Parts: sequence; C-alpha cells; structure tokens
Amino acid sequence: MALSVYAGTFLAPQTNQTQPFTNLGFAPSVLIFSGGGGLNGTASSAFGCIGFACVGKEASASWINIDNGASSDASRGASFSKAIVFGNNIEAASFEADLQSTDATGFTLNWTTTAAVTRGLSYLGIGGSDLTGYTVGTF
Repeated sequence: MALSVYAGTFLAPQTNQTQPFTNLGFAPSVLIFSGGGGLNGTASSAFGCIGFACVGKEASASWINIDNGASSDASRGASFSKAIVFGNNIEAASFEADLQSTDATGFTLNWTTTAAVTRGLSYLGIGGSDLTGYTVGTF
C-alpha cells in the first residue's frame, strides 16, 4: 500500500461524544488537525489550533487573541495528552478531543470538552506501509 493521504474538514460537535471518520479508505498512522478563525464576527480577534496524533500519542497547541475592544488579551496553550485543544475564551479550553482509535477505513475522535458554538476544523490523515519511523512527541 505505499503511501496513502486523505484531507478533510468537519465541525466540532457541541456536546461531548465520539465522532467517527470512516471515509479515508485506509487506517491512518498519523493525523494532523488544524482550525481557526475570527471571534464574534470581529476581524481583529482570532483563535487557532494545531494538533498531532498517532495511536497512543497526542500533542496540540492553541492560541487566541481578543482585540478591538476597551482592552486586548492574548493567550496560548499546549497539551501533550490531547489531539485537539482550542479555546473560545482566554485561558479556557472550549474544545478538547482524543484520538480514540483507528481502523481499516478511518479513525474516531472522543470529544471530552465542547461548547455550544460552531467551530470548523481540517485534518490530514497519512498511512501506508511506506510510512515508518513516526511519532508524536515534545521538544
């Protein structure tokens, strides 16, 4: 099976739940997640995240900037136990997910923290027998 790659987009759920992704057509060995956008319709306020996962190892980083108001605020964070983490407010994670499993056609996320807002994310799944020597770690 050489190397397989699949990119997709999805919405984070608004309640804690598992979320299966079965359309990849292969078992991903590595997953990369990203998301971001503006807050409350304000072009000068923004949030973002990037996350990495392989079975048993996860890491993610997030940032937020609230501006265009009476005061400005900014924050960032990192997790070495979540595939996805990002906030809706300063210093508070609004969304967190773990890579629960991979299977022959995709993967499943387990959302442990959610919020009643819509947040879009993208993912890149990479797998195949040519993919070797990968891990998710810290530096």
